[in-house]
Amino acid sequence: MLRRFVWALLISLPLFAISGPILPALHKWLAGDVAGSLELLERQRMVNPLAELNLQIAQVLLLERELGSYPFLGQYGALAAGTLQNEQLADSLHWLSMCIERASAPMAEAPRSLGKLYQARALLMRADTLQALDLLEEAMRINPHPQTISNPLMLGCLCYSDWRRLENVTQLQKRERPDNPMVWYSLAELAIREGANERALEHLQTSIDIYPLERALLRGIRLAASMHRQPLTLDWLHLLRYRYGHTWSNARLREFCDTLELPGLFGMLGPVPGGNRWQRKYPQFFPVGREWVYKARYGIIPLGQLVVGVRGHEVVERDSTQIEAYRVYYKIDSNPIYRLLIDLHDTYESLIPAHCMANLEFNINSVIAESQYELNYKFDIERGGLRIRGYNQSGILLDDEYQIAREMVDGLTLLFAGRRQVVEREFGPVLTIVDEEPHRTVIEDDGRDWQRIMGQRRAVRKLHGRADYDGLAGLTGEFWGALSDDEEALPLYARFQIGLGKITLELSEIREQEASVEGPRRP
Repeated sequence: MLRRFVWALLISLPLFAISGPILPALHKWLAGDVAGSLELLERQRMVNPLAELNLQIAQVLLLERELGSYPFLGQYGALAAGTLQNEQLADSLHWLSMCIERASAPMAEAPRSLGKLYQARALLMRADTLQALDLLEEAMRINPHPQTISNPLMLGCLCYSDWRRLENVTQLQKRERPDNPMVWYSLAELAIREGANERALEHLQTSIDIYPLERALLRGIRLAASMHRQPLTLDWLHLLRYRYGHTWSNARLREFCDTLELPGLFGMLGPVPGGNRWQRKYPQFFPVGREWVYKARYGIIPLGQLVVGVRGHEVVERDSTQIEAYRVYYKIDSNPIYRLLIDLHDTYESLIPAHCMANLEFNINSVIAESQYELNYKFDIERGGLRIRGYNQSGILLDDEYQIAREMVDGLTLLFAGRRQVVEREFGPVLTIVDEEPHRTVIEDDGRDWQRIMGQRRAVRKLHGRADYDGLAGLTGEFWGALSDDEEALPLYARFQIGLGKITLELSEIREQEASVEGPRRP
């Protein structure tokens, strides 16, 4: 949290200067007043590069809605013909080009890379694939870190067998983001093309170790089976069933095994241990109306408090299936003593299924002094899709859809996924979305102990974890925690590694909250 406070202090004034004049336009967009939003952005366009970029992003997003989805990225459709639509597309490309040319000074990198990304998306709608790949590659070279640029580029290269470009992209991403499982999956595809199956298996193992994406598991199972590596094939089949059991029924899994060249393979799998993971529920994690208050400190310095609460119980209809879920929130408030230094108030809200394997919805509302940002994430568990809508800390408009691994959580749901791992005694990586980017969090058992919490000596299960991202409260790298050693697995204590040292969160109060707590549900 301290690290976030320091960064908030440094960025709050320039952030306000950048996004303040266009906040009314962003709010109109979130409220559904598209015409009003575009009008306000147009007024600011000539004097504010960010307003210009947002205007062009909005135009491309509107075009996407009109033209459908194109299969290249699983989200852009077949181009609808028509003079008016073509003229609109040409106009959008023209303004995007102007925005890229005008981007300068401290705003240069973000507008240029994002401008090229959205220009590429507009070209994809026109089925101009090669030029779109060129622009995606340029965007990645300007800013090689975001997987939201590199992953579509790698998938596009695979889809169109652009092996030379794929080699260049993966080598750059291997240096920049070795934590990205798509990099190693792409390297495996390159190795298979060269006939280097042993090297391909090593790359697939690395990809799966980072996070077992379904596409990597399927490719690995087929390759291992073709090489008659029965133990490895069985290991990955078990992992496929364990991770994606909600869509891989026994019938589907048997049919898949029959396509492989290892007779009797399905029979070797045996029954699912412990039943279907996706049907297990943990209502003890979600006492509706209860709040847990945690005090945050850096050494003896009181930073503020974190409140975790359960707002209510819901039954969500998805694909004719009813999913039992709970709406949970975090509230972070800085210590009012330091208000002149930093005034931070964040609210996070998640709609978490009772099985705690993933989440359905995530909302963020963050206020730093006079500045703010709002984001809404909607997850489609069955199809492995994610839609993000809102505007981020830089004031840039977002309305995007991504293909993701089905097990994916936000920083809030991660707490409940970790609790499930403690109760199940099953530990491993959890795919976590942070700042629109997929990362992984590894949770490990650290034994049992006793600890004094709220004046009482409690039996606890200790955890140790690692994160490959900067997350909630400034988390960087390692963290340690203690949960109650019972079926509730209540978080009692945590220490987080941040840039300046370690901060501590400790449970200080449990209270019942009768009145509903307002959450960031506007997008």
